[in-house]
Amino acid sequence: LEPVTQEYQALRDKYEMAIQCQYEAENYASKLNQKNKVLARQSQLLMSKVGQLNIVEVNFEDDPINSDETEYHKGLDRKIKELLEEKSALTAQVKSLYEDYQIEKERSNQLKERLEACRAELKAAKSTIATQESTLQQLAKTSEAACKEYEDLQKQFELEYTGRTQVEKMANNLYAEREAARRQSAMLMKDIGNDNKLMEALIEVEDVTTKMEAMKAELENKIKALQDELKAQKESSGVDNLEREIVQLTQERDSLLQRLEEAEHSSEELRSQYSLLTNQYADLEKKYDNVTNIVPPRPPPPPPPPPISKTGGFLAKITGGKKRKIQQQLALGGAEVSKDYSKAVDEMMKRIKQGNIGLRPVLKKRTKSCPEEEEDGKAMKELQNILNKMKKARSEEDLAAMEENTLDENSELALAFKKIQRARQDKNDKPRPAPRNKLSSITDEQEQ
Repeated sequence: LEPVTQEYQALRDKYEMAIQCQYEAENYASKLNQKNKVLARQSQLLMSKVGQLNIVEVNFEDDPINSDETEYHKGLDRKIKELLEEKSALTAQVKSLYEDYQIEKERSNQLKERLEACRAELKAAKSTIATQESTLQQLAKTSEAACKEYEDLQKQFELEYTGRTQVEKMANNLYAEREAARRQSAMLMKDIGNDNKLMEALIEVEDVTTKMEAMKAELENKIKALQDELKAQKESSGVDNLEREIVQLTQERDSLLQRLEEAEHSSEELRSQYSLLTNQYADLEKKYDNVTNIVPPRPPPPPPPPPISKTGGFLAKITGGKKRKIQQQLALGGAEVSKDYSKAVDEMMKRIKQGNIGLRPVLKKRTKSCPEEEEDGKAMKELQNILNKMKKARSEEDLAAMEENTLDENSELALAFKKIQRARQDKNDKPRPAPRNKLSSITDEQEQ
């Protein structure tokens, strides 16, 4: 609050200075007004006396005006305006400061109230602490006295208990001795003392009775002790239950701690696996990006057009279509035609001779594209001759020559295949599935 009060005092001083200046200006203006009034009266008197004279109008505007007085008046007006502006600013500042002062005053009042409340709470707390300390001291004293009394009572109880047991033993012994004396007196009264055997039996009976009484007293004492122990156990049964519960809770805590450790271990393993998987995923992404960024190779050139085969003869029918397919596949794969073709034919012949022809099972029945003329022995012999000649062929020119000179065009097989070829050419407009030959598994794979 000190800086606020200092500012308030400075503003108050400025305000007092402004008020004094205002008062001086008002006094000066009042003096000028009085002088003007006096001059006006004097002028009226002069005008009344000088009424007969010729009055000549005088242009006061043309008369020179004292510049010093006008400048002085202007300066005073300026000062008045400045002072008024300062006054308005100071009044605004004073109002704001007064509002701030009121706010701070309210805050200080609130803080004072809080301080008073805190002091009251402190006093109450101190008083409660003092009372609690006094009660604790009293409780400590009473507890000490109670402990001492309990110890004294326990000692007295032990002494009384031991004395009681001793007295009971003495009483039992006296009772046994009295019974023995009574029996002896009774026996003596009956004149049995002359018989030694009876006397020995009486002595044994007395010994047994004394022992029985002693055993009886001991057993009664044991029974009492056991009853006391049972009472104590009944009282301590609650403590035992609590101890059992504590043991169970400790076991549960240990099991939970083990589970927690296992869960932490599994979480660490999962985190390590996650980190490994993330690294592997990042590596795979990099590899994928590298693979995708690689420029794809140029497509292979188009396959060459199939050679024009002559339509005629058994050889042209069998070898023409397959030769074209094999040449196309070999040209697409980039291998030499003659070598690969000869290898395929060799393998096919070996399988035919050995009988190891692995045909694939087909669900649908195959449509017969041509009549079953393969059953004839002549056709098989001609086919074997053609294949043997094909094995010896090593170039396309030999194959073409073999196609031209294998069979006569006027043979029965040639005429039959010509008819079949003409029928197929007529039906080429309709789409049909390509027939499959049953020569070997290699040819089946090549056709697929």
